[in-house]
Parts: sequence; structure tokens; C-alpha cells
Amino acid sequence: MFILNTIHEGKLVKQRLKEEGRSITWLANKLCCHVRTIYKILSKKHITPDLMLQIATILEWHVYHVYDELIEKEIERKREKERNKRCY
Repeated sequence: MFILNTIHEGKLVKQRLKEEGRSITWLANKLCCHVRTIYKILSKKHITPDLMLQIATILEWHVYHVYDELIEKEIERKREKERNKRCY
């Protein structure tokens, strides 16, 4: 589904850090890496599933619910489009 390509995973992580009142330094310490590495991660549209799982676990965040919501919206959009196509 093309809709999934609209998600910028780095921005999602950054937003979640902000919501949780956590800093980039905090995440770097949890991942045992340098702050510059976190900035590089946050600049990426796509984060590897393994790394995203690590981050989600650290933040106790069910990140893939974001995808579930987008998929549901896309399914509904397609159903609506099909309903509008039908000839009566």
C-alpha cells in the first residue's frame, strides 16, 4: 500500500520522545550510542524494523498501531471508492 510510504518514522520517534518528555540524549543512552547517531536515525524516513522495535520497547510504545490506523483508513477509502463506482 502506497499510504505506508507517507509515514516518516524518524519524525514519529521524535514526536513520541517529545510526548514522553524524553530527550535525544536519553534515547542515545538507552541505545548505548552517540547523540549524533540518534539525530541520523530521526532524520530517516524509514527505520529498520529491528531498530524500531528496540526504540518502541524502550519507549514502551506500540508504534505499529500507527500503521494499523492508516491501513484501516485506506481500506475504508477504497471501499468508498468502490461504492461510488457501482452502476445502478
